[in-house]
Amino acid sequence: LRRKVEIVGASLSNTLENWWLPGYRVEGELGCDGGRATLLYFGDLPQYNQWSHHFFTERSDASYVGKFRWIDAIRRKSNIPDYDLALFPVNPLTEPISVKMGWHIIPRYVSCVLDLTDTTENLIRSHTFKQQVKAIRAKNYQIRELSADSDLEDFYHKMLLPTIKERHGEVAFTSGLDSLKSLLQEGRFFGLYRDTEWIAGRIVCPEGLDELRLAVVGWKNGDEKLLREGVVTAILVKTIDWAGGGGFKRMNLGSSIPFINDGPLNAKLRWKAKISMPQTQSVSEELQGVGGFVGADFKIASNAGRAILRKAPLLEKHGRTLRVIGWES
Repeated sequence: LRRKVEIVGASLSNTLENWWLPGYRVEGELGCDGGRATLLYFGDLPQYNQWSHHFFTERSDASYVGKFRWIDAIRRKSNIPDYDLALFPVNPLTEPISVKMGWHIIPRYVSCVLDLTDTTENLIRSHTFKQQVKAIRAKNYQIRELSADSDLEDFYHKMLLPTIKERHGEVAFTSGLDSLKSLLQEGRFFGLYRDTEWIAGRIVCPEGLDELRLAVVGWKNGDEKLLREGVVTAILVKTIDWAGGGGFKRMNLGSSIPFINDGPLNAKLRWKAKISMPQTQSVSEELQGVGGFVGADFKIASNAGRAILRKAPLLEKHGRTLRVIGWES
């Protein structure tokens, strides 16, 4: 009962804070003959950067179009600008209202959780990937736990930042060095070595007594060649080996955006990982996860609305589970 009261209280506070939402319009080319589309975002703009990046091959800068009441947005009032897809933040209080109005509930991110009670090789889904892991083991990579401040600074400047900028470009967002130091108050820091060369780093953090979460990973200069050679798989395999031997029962492989064709999500699902959506939970006596979802309205009547779903099928919350929504021509 106390938990329900906390969630309702936090949801009510979130609803009042977001009663009036700034609106932003982004237009761009979908590519693959999908034509042009208009996205309408309600709320703080940075939370939607990955959406624009995922949908558009070319796009305009976001233009501010005014402030709107969230209830007018979900009712599709006449003062709301035209769009092919609209998104706005929801919480446990506004979610059922949004569903009743025909909006889809999309997790901002999904997590992939791996059961570590089996051997590393038995956690692999496909024979092809199992052979890749076997080949990586043959290269005799080694991981070492690191603790020196100078090692962390080198990792941040020479591995993490270049990797993020190489992989995500203009939408890259990274925490500062101080945030990494905060992670290490409870976390562990590992380096991956090929012979004597340090080529990658990984920070992991415990969640509870028997679960481990992968926090950040980076490799030397963000080098694409190292990525092709399997450096990410190599440090993950070694981390799984270490975690299983250390008594951990589960590993959270990290968060991914909820697009079925997202590369990092599919890479995680080469393992027998279970997909989970954001959960409302107390962390250090603070309720987190209330704003873990967005409402999405696709204008299926428009060619662009259908093209968006055809290009990037999504995971949608359906009761207590997730299902895929898309469009087939």
